[in-house]
Amino acid sequence: MDIGYEVIRSRRNLAPKKGELAPDFDLSMADGENRYRLYELCQKKPVILIFGSWGCDIFRETLAGWQELYDKYHEQAQFVFVYIREAHPIEYVNARALGRANDPKTLEQRKETARACQKQLRLPFLMLVDEIDDPCAVRWGAWPVRTFMVETDLAVSYAGSQGPWGFRPYRGYVHGSGKQHEEDAGYDWDTLEEHLERRFATNHSTRQESASSGNPASR
Repeated sequence: MDIGYEVIRSRRNLAPKKGELAPDFDLSMADGENRYRLYELCQKKPVILIFGSWGCDIFRETLAGWQELYDKYHEQAQFVFVYIREAHPIEYVNARALGRANDPKTLEQRKETARACQKQLRLPFLMLVDEIDDPCAVRWGAWPVRTFMVETDLAVSYAGSQGPWGFRPYRGYVHGSGKQHEEDAGYDWDTLEEHLERRFATNHSTRQESASSGNPASR
């Protein structure tokens, strides 16, 4: 566990902050050979990035809330899960109760684990896989779990605080003390849900008004 927290501390501030240009990436899909760059994904609508793994109990605890966010906002933003290094590999004795897979040693093994994760958890997101030497997770300060939102102009509009304590996808979910660590100053402490409500408030209001007026073009 001490080693894990040292990794978190050493990378946490590599992550982009709100208003900064998002670091690009070029990652392969879990279930195919196609590759995607972040900058390509952002061309049509904003992208919500979820960094995590099957072995992350914090992510698994929030699945129902993520499904609600996806159902509400997937037309306005694309949800992209970036599969990174296992948070709790089951080969480590103290992680067996939390883990779901061994720590992959090759990209193909990580893709296989990502596919199994997506199938069992029924994740509706586009699933991309970080390279085995973790360049994306390191650059985004994303291990073991973290969330961002990138706009079509490639600016970061939501930069979630460092997980696991700063992983706050929706109201009511709190891990740890519920207080932001001093080292996370400059990153968002409000939830992604609150950010999405502000970001898309006009869009939702317009659709509701159009629906109530009987405008078929809004349906």
